[in-house]
This record gives sequence, C-alpha cells and structure tokens, in this order.
Amino acid sequence: MTREQKPRQRRSDDPREEILERLATAYKAADEATVGRTRIAYATEPGSDPEALLALARERFENQEVGYHILPGWDSLLDTLANHLYSRQARRVAVQSCELFDRLGLVQALAGRVPDLCVLGPGAGLDEIAAADVGITTCEAVIAQTGTLVLNGIERSTLGLSLLGGVHFCVAAVRQLVPDLEGWLSGRPAWFPDEACILVSGPSRTADIEKTVVIGVHGPWKVSLFLVKE
Repeated sequence: MTREQKPRQRRSDDPREEILERLATAYKAADEATVGRTRIAYATEPGSDPEALLALARERFENQEVGYHILPGWDSLLDTLANHLYSRQARRVAVQSCELFDRLGLVQALAGRVPDLCVLGPGAGLDEIAAADVGITTCEAVIAQTGTLVLNGIERSTLGLSLLGGVHFCVAAVRQLVPDLEGWLSGRPAWFPDEACILVSGPSRTADIEKTVVIGVHGPWKVSLFLVKE
C-alpha cells in the first residue's frame, strides 16, 4: 500500500526546522472516523504460536546483538546468572526490587554464589546503580516482532538499572513473548501508564559521519535476556 504525499510548501534554512517540517509532512494523524482501525503489516506474521514467536524473537536478538539464554526452569536461573557474573568478573551488581526476585531470593543467592560480589538490592540510589558493573531487571513483555524488551519504568531505579550500567541483564518467562507492540498495548494491565513504558531493543549505538557504528556510547554496551520456560 502506498500513500500520496503532498509537496512541502517551503524549505526552511534552519536544519532543525527542516527535519521537523519533513516529519509533519510525512506523518499525519489518521482520521479514525474515515479509515477505521488500522494496524501495521509485517513481512513475518508469527501469530500466537509459542515456538514461532520464540524463533522470530531469537532471529531479532541476533540481528540486534542481544545475548539470549533459554533456560528450562527457574531453578537453573540463579546458577546461570551467577556463572555469567563470575565470567565477567563483576564486582558490583544492582538488582531491581520486584516480587519475582524477592521470591527467588536473588540478592542473597548471587551474593552466596559469586565470591567477593557486592549485590545492591532495594534502596540503592542512582549513584550506586551507575557505579555497578551489571544491572538486573525483569520486564513486562518481550516483543518478538522487533526483539524489544518492555520494562516498567514507574520506579526510577528500573530506568537507572537499564540505562546507567555497562551491562543490562533482563529476566523474563517465555510466556511473556507477544507478537508485536500493538498486541501488548491492547492487552496490557489497566494500571500500566503509557509514560512508564521503557523499550529496549539492544545495546545503545550510534554512528558518526564516517558511518562507523559504536556500541555503548550513551548506555549499556551489552544487553542479555534470560528467558525461562515454566
């Protein structure tokens, strides 16, 4: 499907104004009364089949340089995380405050499994989180279509854990895989506000004028997802 675009009426001498003008011209709000409900059509439509969603998500993770680990159950999560922290020679780890990690006893488990590891739990400030080698969070959903992690940013500490450290580890259940962002937004919990949504699609990256991609310039240089089957 194509959409006709009216020519711009003028060109601004200000580069910023020109960019904003292009955006305003190319993207205009649709009139729902005229076109009804619309959705994005993707080249790959996995539906809701769990295996197809997992296969698509793995492909996206590889393209976006996101490490991923498929674990058979929650019992194997603690040892797997501890092994990865030990192999990275992490000395300070900051852990999100959440019901799942409390139930698993994650803070105590990591401190007991990795020698000389300082584990920052609930109550850690942003300065402490920024000084940590690894930040560990959960997520609300994993978008298979784009390989995106949806985090709950209601707490400032979660935002800090996903942005301030050099490495971000995220823990999720396979059942949290959803086909696309539209599907998750339409079925998200009523208490989840739009402005608290953090979308992570791999490590931060940028490219200079020579088109050289640099990873981790303004955020984590490594993102890894630990997907647990239940």
